[in-house]
Amino acid sequence: MAARGAKPQARAARGGRLRPADLLKLRPSHYEDETRVTAIADAEPGVPALFEGICEKQVATYRVLEFVLADDTGRLTVTFVRFNPGMRSATAVGKRLRLFGQPQAGGRGGLLRRGPLRLVHPRLRGAEAPLPAHLTARYPKVAGFSEAVIARHVQRELLRLRELGDPLPPPLRRRSGTLPLAESLRLLHRPQPHELPLIEKRALPSLKFDEWLAHIAFKQRQKSRIRHSEAPALAAPAGAIDEFAKRLPFVLTACQRGAMEEIAADLGGSRAMRRLLHGDVGSGKTVVAAFACWLALRAGRQAAIMCPTVILASQHHRRLKPIFAALGFECHLLVSATKATERRALLQRLATQQDCFLVIGTHSLVQDEVEMPLLSLAVIDEQQRFSVAQRKKLESKARVAHVLMMSATPIPITLELGMLAHLDTSRLVEKPQRGAIRTLVFNASRTDEVLREIVRHQLQTYWICPLIKQGAAAGLRAAEDEYERIRALLPGLPAALIHGSMDSARKLAAMNEFETGAIRLLVATTVVEVGIDAPEADAIVINHAERLGLSQLHQLRGRVGRGSSKGFCALLYDPGLAEQAVKRLRVIHAESDGFAIAREDLRLRGPGDLVGKRQSRAFKYVFADLFRDAAAVEAAQKALAGLDAQQLEALQPWLDFWLGNLLA
Repeated sequence: MAARGAKPQARAARGGRLRPADLLKLRPSHYEDETRVTAIADAEPGVPALFEGICEKQVATYRVLEFVLADDTGRLTVTFVRFNPGMRSATAVGKRLRLFGQPQAGGRGGLLRRGPLRLVHPRLRGAEAPLPAHLTARYPKVAGFSEAVIARHVQRELLRLRELGDPLPPPLRRRSGTLPLAESLRLLHRPQPHELPLIEKRALPSLKFDEWLAHIAFKQRQKSRIRHSEAPALAAPAGAIDEFAKRLPFVLTACQRGAMEEIAADLGGSRAMRRLLHGDVGSGKTVVAAFACWLALRAGRQAAIMCPTVILASQHHRRLKPIFAALGFECHLLVSATKATERRALLQRLATQQDCFLVIGTHSLVQDEVEMPLLSLAVIDEQQRFSVAQRKKLESKARVAHVLMMSATPIPITLELGMLAHLDTSRLVEKPQRGAIRTLVFNASRTDEVLREIVRHQLQTYWICPLIKQGAAAGLRAAEDEYERIRALLPGLPAALIHGSMDSARKLAAMNEFETGAIRLLVATTVVEVGIDAPEADAIVINHAERLGLSQLHQLRGRVGRGSSKGFCALLYDPGLAEQAVKRLRVIHAESDGFAIAREDLRLRGPGDLVGKRQSRAFKYVFADLFRDAAAVEAAQKALAGLDAQQLEALQPWLDFWLGNLLA
């Protein structure tokens, strides 16, 4: 079945295709009680009920059909506007009818003299069929599907699930305190009147548990397949971390050393590593990745680091090149700004099976002309900014390769286990000693006051704007306009402009001048958000801060306070904020812990910003809640750990139900 524009919880991730089983995951919007007939005399305005009686009188025009429904206790006027032609015969005088609807006060006008109550467009039922034993579920609209079609498929799929039986062993069900899938869905879609409280108490918790169990089982299967794929062993000698640390201009934290040990253990085996290294802004992920690259080079192989921006790739190259030179290896840069002659020579060296070195680049690394047969380690920085296809393309440059992914956004445990369970993880929860950052929130009317205070205190500053130039979003400060305005206001201030539409050479030149201190104020868009490290930068001013998400604000704030001195962050907001924006600014003002901010961002915005929007689309949780379900996740993990191989294999039909769009 194909449905365009269907509700997200009912759609498969690919091409808008719907399976009948997906309709079982539609949560009813409400329930209606058609299990008993209400006497007309007992009808109450605004209270939906089922009425049964005889059609006594009927009047119709080409647009309006009205008739009187009577039982032993009273009469109702019934109105249909723009009615189906067959309705006249279906409601002919003398016929016994059942009507479900919400009585209204009679009002004036119409074709018939109205009594105190009337029904407008009630649901018409034949009076011959027995009354249902269960409540009638009503569903949100799904384009291309009538409620009758949905109800028919739901009934059929419920019967099919009951025949399949529960794939989870009864002892496991008892320990988890959950209901079999078929019973949970029966309660959701076909509850009896007295069972309504059980939907919240039993059915929904059971469905949450089952959904988490399916996602975690699927991810663990992926992890198992990865562990069975081979990759070259990149053994680390005894004392490798200490040897590497001697070449660094700073002292490693305990967390960094711990992550290096985990990565070295992975690389030393013959199975492919798939590890996620994540931590807060400024926690020192790059040097951990550099250690992994060094192990690859020591083993006579190549390593690559792929970054989302030219600025970040160039910065990594500039910082890592002297470290690798001290270790006896080369480090090269491959970006769009690389000169043609250098590019050709580098591609030729990468394609040989004799040259081992580190290459750092952007999307340039995944172009078809790039061949890296000696590649044994692929590092993907800010992994959530790349699509799955882009990451796979880098991996495919080698026949076999270890993969290390990095994210500067700390990830809540539910998200880690539910969406990233196929990866091993290393967390950097400790930061190198750096200056604290003071965050203040100002009304945008004080913009120039903030600017003058920055100049008076001689602070090197990022000045962030949401737009490059004025366009459809009138009233927002644009980087190009702000740059010209500040130059006119403070002509003696060394300032520069940087944004994503500039060519790479100009961007790199501006960043280099800012890092050396020649530029004191850098007007920029959020292009500086990712990984930029200018240790002497003192302050960052974010215009229209209410328009950015929490994780993005935290990333931007992390551009300052990277040296020994304190940092300053000013959030400028427009008056008349929406409540959601007010909440975000309160959180970022009060909270400096990246994990707490990530949890709140997940609650407010969903998982897209944490794992990447393109990745999160494939994980449409229906009943599970990424923010509140830590207990359900732990219970699902324990349940999976208690299953043997045969029981895990028996889960296949159940996985098909929950994850059909992912397994296809």
